[in-house]
Amino acid sequence: MRFSTLIAVLLVFSVSAWAASVPPPEVPFNSEVPVKKVKVDPINFVRLGTFSVTFEKTTLSDVYGQIGTGAIEHQGDASESIYWLCYSARQAPIPYRLWIVASGEMGGAQHSVTEISAQVLSADAATSDGCPELPIKFQQASLNGTIWLGAADQALQKQFGKPSWAVNEWRRYFFERSIIVTSTVYSRGGSELPPGDWSVSSWLDAKIGKGKIISLFAGVITSN
Repeated sequence: MRFSTLIAVLLVFSVSAWAASVPPPEVPFNSEVPVKKVKVDPINFVRLGTFSVTFEKTTLSDVYGQIGTGAIEHQGDASESIYWLCYSARQAPIPYRLWIVASGEMGGAQHSVTEISAQVLSADAATSDGCPELPIKFQQASLNGTIWLGAADQALQKQFGKPSWAVNEWRRYFFERSIIVTSTVYSRGGSELPPGDWSVSSWLDAKIGKGKIISLFAGVITSN
């Protein structure tokens, strides 16, 4: 890592000490609920304006470098460890709050992005230093260039088919594929995967309110 890059990263972490931390929300159900797989991969990247955040490739430092504001926060230990950037988008057609998250365990030493979460932001929601305003050019957001908050429930089913799991207002779309690594060239989170059989899992959890998406969680994890 170059000295200038190291200083920038340290500055991002140090700024977070003076910001009010706003941890990412958690899905209100067991993420290991048995589900069937959908046939279409629901998520590979989130697009913010013209900037694409690719799961397991783009790092939190990459995101900060592009957006130019925010603070990398951290909480938890071992498998519960997460790092994140939080932003508010009050000038978007549907105002929202966005968390870009790197699993401490699966995101590797470079903190590659492994998941995101987003929620519709009410007009009277309090402002927070921990979730600064996203520059306007990044506020037009989408998953894979298509789905975002405010999309109709029917649009989800048209895009991905019948959900893997649905209870009340929640929909889960789960996709999994296998890869065979023949040499240590397939990187994840800044580290190399040893040869062998690996599984790439992606998911999209959406909460529906009045027929439209009001909250979503999405991510990609490579494991064996």
